[in-house]
Amino acid sequence: FTQALEKESDNVQALTNLALVQYQLGQKGWAVALLRKAHQLAPDFSTPKASLDFILPQLDVKEIPHEIQLWESLRSQFLIPFSHHSYLFLTALSFFASGWLLLSYFGRRRAAFRDEKSLPAFPVIPLIIASLFVFSATLTALKLWDSKIPRGTVVMEKITVYSAPNDKSVALFDLFAGLEVILNQSDSQWVQVTYPGALTGWIPKTSVFQTSGRSLW
Repeated sequence: FTQALEKESDNVQALTNLALVQYQLGQKGWAVALLRKAHQLAPDFSTPKASLDFILPQLDVKEIPHEIQLWESLRSQFLIPFSHHSYLFLTALSFFASGWLLLSYFGRRRAAFRDEKSLPAFPVIPLIIASLFVFSATLTALKLWDSKIPRGTVVMEKITVYSAPNDKSVALFDLFAGLEVILNQSDSQWVQVTYPGALTGWIPKTSVFQTSGRSLW
């Protein structure tokens, strides 16, 4: 599976199978990281999601103290579970449906004025579908924006986060296997990370696996 990924790094099946092997070897951090990348590449493929749901509760440390952010809650509930293509399809469908219904309504309204008849009923359903279009279009844009943010998963059992890119600087806090972080910037051997809602600091590149966003190295 590793050789397959060397040839095709976005091979979802190889990522999933390698993750399950790592889980059997007791490397839960690596398993979660590989599954997150596979799920990010193919949200509609059920195996990575089901495997994540099985493994994540088994992590020794599921999270560290942090402020719960509205954006991260929105991301976990609406953006991660669905693919970008799903939102594009919903946006296009709601756009054409609401457009056709609204045009039909205004046509009937114009005919009623012309023939001096009673106006058609208020277009509740077309407006609901139009609201769905605005909602889905917004989520589509947010999904695209979120896909550009570099994120990674901690693969080592425990890693100390430092204030600067060296282990002689001040130790800030610890991260644990399976935790997801935002990748800010990197130098030769270190990467600056942010645990959402918590502090920012530096960890060795070898302790984190990038799962989404633009590549930092």
